[in-house]
Amino acid sequence: MAPRADPPVGHLIDSARRGTRIDTSARQDWAWQQYARCRGLPPDIFYPPDNERQHARRRRENRARLICVRCEVAQQCLEHALRWPETHGVWGATTPRERSSKHS
Repeated sequence: MAPRADPPVGHLIDSARRGTRIDTSARQDWAWQQYARCRGLPPDIFYPPDNERQHARRRRENRARLICVRCEVAQQCLEHALRWPETHGVWGATTPRERSSKHS
């Protein structure tokens, strides 16, 4: 698949909004994100709003997973989320809770 000319992946935009420091040594490892199926989609699909109820959270996470499971770079996304402990949002079709159990 050819690289898209879309703006950066929603995950990166959201990280910047949260004030997360982006380690410049990792930038070259992020080339996979240009192929991400989530690229250009609204971050609220992958990140919870404040005070999200359990039923709404499950519905949002399932919607995000449907996008992730058809993504050609889902494995790289998950590896990134485990390497740079992403504590928010759905990454590589996993929730923070699921990644926490994988990381332990």
